[in-house]
Amino acid sequence: MRENCIEWIEGDSRVTITTYSKKFINKIKTISEESPEDVEIIKENEDGSICAHASINCIGISPKRKYNISDERRQELRERFEKIRRHGCGETS
Repeated sequence: MRENCIEWIEGDSRVTITTYSKKFINKIKTISEESPEDVEIIKENEDGSICAHASINCIGISPKRKYNISDERRQELRERFEKIRRHGCGETS
């Protein structure tokens, strides 16, 4: 089991993030490249985890969106995405 952690002190403008999650590591790296004033990578560890300081504005909690899609529309999308997978984005017909 690997622990992921976000720590902050109430009233402070920055948080410390430690994570093993590739999804979050990639997001942290992207933001640090695009907006270094918002994210500073402190350490990339040998075990694959990362430690970073980030602006508290980078942290958010929101539920996963739920979409109400009819079975017919779901099938249309499935077929469309399958064509994209086979032929690429330029040729969907």
